Amino acid sequence: MSDYPPLIFIAVCAGEKKLVKQWAASGDLPNIARLLGTGYTVDTESLHGLYVGANWPSLQTACHPGKNRVFSWEQLQPGTYNMYRCKASDQARRRPFWEKLSEAGKKICIFDIPHSDLSKNLNGLQTVEWGAHDAEYGFRANSQQLHDEIIEKFGLHPIPGNSDADRSKDELLSFCEDLQQGAKLKGRFSRYFLEQQQPDFFAQVFTEAHCGGHLLWHLHDPNYQWHRGARSPDEIDSLKLVYQAVDEGIGEMLQAAPANANIFLLFSHGMGPMHNPYFMTEEILLALGVAEEISDPEPTQNFRNRIDPVLTWAWQQIPSRIKKLLQPLRKNLRDWVVGDKTPPSRIDKAKSRVFSIDKNHAHAGLRINLVGREPEGKVMPGEEYQQLLDQLSVDFKLLVNQETGKPLVEEIYRTVALYDGPERAHLPDLLVSWRNDDLPRQIYSPKIGHLEKHYEYVRSGDHSPYGMFVLNGPGIPKGHLQRTVSILDIAPTLCSMQGVELLNVDGKSIAEVVGLVHAASENRSLAT
Repeated sequence: MSDYPPLIFIAVCAGEKKLVKQWAASGDLPNIARLLGTGYTVDTESLHGLYVGANWPSLQTACHPGKNRVFSWEQLQPGTYNMYRCKASDQARRRPFWEKLSEAGKKICIFDIPHSDLSKNLNGLQTVEWGAHDAEYGFRANSQQLHDEIIEKFGLHPIPGNSDADRSKDELLSFCEDLQQGAKLKGRFSRYFLEQQQPDFFAQVFTEAHCGGHLLWHLHDPNYQWHRGARSPDEIDSLKLVYQAVDEGIGEMLQAAPANANIFLLFSHGMGPMHNPYFMTEEILLALGVAEEISDPEPTQNFRNRIDPVLTWAWQQIPSRIKKLLQPLRKNLRDWVVGDKTPPSRIDKAKSRVFSIDKNHAHAGLRINLVGREPEGKVMPGEEYQQLLDQLSVDFKLLVNQETGKPLVEEIYRTVALYDGPERAHLPDLLVSWRNDDLPRQIYSPKIGHLEKHYEYVRSGDHSPYGMFVLNGPGIPKGHLQRTVSILDIAPTLCSMQGVELLNVDGKSIAEVVGLVHAASENRSLAT
């Protein structure tokens, strides 16, 4: 038996902390409210300029993308102009923290941590993507027996993978119901294995708030500028319903938690309205004269684009019991329909001085077509390269929303200053963090003049970098840490709470938190 109390790690992926606090205070999230009301809270911040796709790969390895490589679901293959589907665990250069716990002899259960694949020779149980927001591998378990047991007792999650699709309001309400069902199932699933296994370390991640935040935000927020049907005053907030179901799932886990367990509840990064101009990045580069338009662009609408909404609608009509049987067929069909590629770029990378490799909405990632690095480089290393980075920084900071006069750019980072390391060749050269004030339709700068484009993607919600966690356990005092920590610090802290040290990582164990845990444990030992 371990000398350290059991540690239960619960995460709400992209759970917006402002909403969590608001709904906990109003009594809508009673289980979370109890943890917040008695625990020690810590504010967190994700990686500057990269937090969307880098969040979970960096959290689980405690290393930034300059060392771990992974920052997006689609990345540039160095030495080419080709983008490839980046499956995080296949590409990651560093190992997830739970493998270190396993090697230290801890009995562990790892369920549905995003952007992870099965670990080899794990001392315990693991599942991948039973319920996920961005599915990369599909549902897997580290033994056939575990896989079959989960299917027999709980079936499949109603939303097992990628959830982006153009839906009517009625279809969104049905989608909301599926998310609620999935979160409640996940709670029962977790309770069952907590009681059965009694591990030293248990992890479960609720991804339902992530899916709901992206697609239900305009039904939650009546002030959102772009929507396909506003919520009526007496209509129940769909996003709140999803959070309430997550709270119920967390409640199931708390009922199964051993009396001496420490509970670590993380809200990994936030969610808010989609108000940034990411969809104009290529048009901005073309207008600045640093990029060349491709001479024969592929059509943006094709058969697959047209059939995807039809298949989504058809799936929504199928009874749940039939969905379980058809799930493997649906996954194969949807993989063919959606594919691994984004809509074709307008920019000819080989002919341009600068091109975009951003694959999330909160940032732009700008890559210089550098001589000696890119196959047909146009910009010389050294002074020319540095001058171009300087000029791009100036030009992007001059961009404003023409309707409001507000700047469009929050900050611009040079990647080498933040994420230097052996994998930096995979990353952009400049990271542009967009402001998220108002959804722009027309933008202006003295250099490009006026540029107009309308946002047409299905998401009305997008990420913010801010999160928090709350720690509860016997002897842990109520309190709040008076500084913000990096998500890189989460894994070292979790390991330290189990008496295991992570070496050669970028994150640091949060001394105040670990000190509270160890003091509480020592006090309990003295009392007995």
